[in-house]
Amino acid sequence: MKILLIGLMLLGLAAPVQSNDLCNALSSAAEAAMKGRQSGLSKSTLESVMRDVTTDANQRRLVQELIDRAYEVPRRNTEARRNAEVRQYSALWESACYKLIAGQ
Repeated sequence: MKILLIGLMLLGLAAPVQSNDLCNALSSAAEAAMKGRQSGLSKSTLESVMRDVTTDANQRRLVQELIDRAYEVPRRNTEARRNAEVRQYSALWESACYKLIAGQ
């Protein structure tokens, strides 16, 4: 999770933005990355979509990390398992965000 802390610092969001806003945004981005992965979307397509919605280079690096890690997870074979994977991935990043902010 070092990349998360580095990403938060690079984004410059850890201090000026409410931790709820920051961690919710990170959770949403993680959810989108894993939904793409679990729906069978190609990694390159997801990267292209995410590039279109993130304009800042530092945000793109963090989003790329979310995508890379999402694609390390195998695509699950049932809708229920895919949905569970999305929820777990989103919760993992959100939890890590709160922990890192609390530790600063």
